[in-house]
Amino acid sequence: MASDDKITQVGSIGRTSPVRSVASRTDTAAPTATRVAETAPAPLPVARLIGLARELSEQPPPVDHARISALRNAIANGAYAVDAALVAKAVTHFYRGGGGETA
Repeated sequence: MASDDKITQVGSIGRTSPVRSVASRTDTAAPTATRVAETAPAPLPVARLIGLARELSEQPPPVDHARISALRNAIANGAYAVDAALVAKAVTHFYRGGGGETA
């Protein structure tokens, strides 16, 4: 990636420094423990990570209420058509170990 401007904040965790390009490194000496410690961002304390995980788990999942309303109206009006072949293909793909994505 050419720049870090596409990387945004996730929850309360954001990028604190730009990504360093390994290819642009001019010296060939192996990094010492001191040099690595100076350039690497400090890891988050375990307690803070647990707190963030707890915060995320307590939030309700995102819901697209407009989409739900549109689907309910289409079903009620008889306008919602199910493509049985596509559903069968997705179910078969999932149970063959393909996950949720169909090819």
